[in-house]
Amino acid sequence: MKQISIEAAAENLLTCFQQAKEDTVIVTQEGKPVGLIIGFGDDDDWWEQLLLKYPPFLEQIRSARQHLREGTGLSLAEVKAQYLS
Repeated sequence: MKQISIEAAAENLLTCFQQAKEDTVIVTQEGKPVGLIIGFGDDDDWWEQLLLKYPPFLEQIRSARQHLREGTGLSLAEVKAQYLS
């Protein structure tokens, strides 16, 4: 991970984005982290990060896991039958 001050990031934003393609960039202010610039290798990486920050999606995952723990979840075959029929 690369660290850069918020002032340097503001002056060199394009450089920060280019560096983020290779490594995560931590933006700091007075030595404390205030931001993170994460590059994406492809569109799938972008979607994954978006979904991981989307509360309704996270609630669906939480609910599905709870159903599985309770033994009331759907098998993969049942999911395929439900959505592919």
